Amino acid sequence: VALLIAEGTTLLLAGRYAEAESILREALAVGSRAPQSLQAALLNNLGAVFAKQKRYAEAIRLYEASAELDPTQSWHLINIAEIYLEQGINLERALKLIERALANKLRNMRTERQTWAVILANKAWALTLLNQPAEVDNLLQQALHETNQKFKPGLATLNFRVGWIHKLRGQVRIAEGYFNYALQIDPKGARAQDAREALQELSQIQRVDAD
Repeated sequence: VALLIAEGTTLLLAGRYAEAESILREALAVGSRAPQSLQAALLNNLGAVFAKQKRYAEAIRLYEASAELDPTQSWHLINIAEIYLEQGINLERALKLIERALANKLRNMRTERQTWAVILANKAWALTLLNQPAEVDNLLQQALHETNQKFKPGLATLNFRVGWIHKLRGQVRIAEGYFNYALQIDPKGARAQDAREALQELSQIQRVDAD
C-alpha cells in the first residue's frame, strides 16, 4: 500500500491526475488493513487529486474521512480551507480552519516545515480575500523563510501561492516574478501549468492596462 501511495503521490505532484487517481484507488482497494495513519494519508492524497480536478465535494468528503483516521495532522484542515479560498467562498470558515491548523502545529511538532509554510501562506491568502491586509506581508515573508528549499514541488507551490496573493492585491510585476520563479523551480511539475496560465492572464491584464 505504501508503495502505491508513493507512486500515486508522485503522479499527483507531476500533474498526472487521472493516473494518480487510478493508482490511489488501487491502494484504497487493498489498504483496509494498513495503519490508520497510512490510510489517512491515502485519503488525503486522493482528495487532493479530486480537488485538482475541481471535484470539490468529493475532495472534502475524503479530507473529512482522513481527519477521522488521524486528527493530529493538519493537512485536512489546510486542504478544505484551500478549496474554499480557490472558490472565494466561506472565507471566515476557511480562516478558522487555518487557525486550527496553526494550533495543531504549535501542539504537534510532527508537522514539518513545508506544512508550516503552507499554513502561513494560506492565512495570508484568506486575509487578503477578507480585505484584512495588516499581517499579510509578514506572513508571506515567514512562509518563504520557513519552507523546505529542497522540496521542489512544495517550493514551486509556495512561490505560486505568494504570486497569486500579490496578483489579488494588484501587484502585477511582483506576482509575475513569483510565477516565473515557480515555473523555473519545477518546470515539469503540477504547478508549472498553473504558473503558465497565471502568466498568460497577467499578460492580458498588462495589455489592457496599456490600451
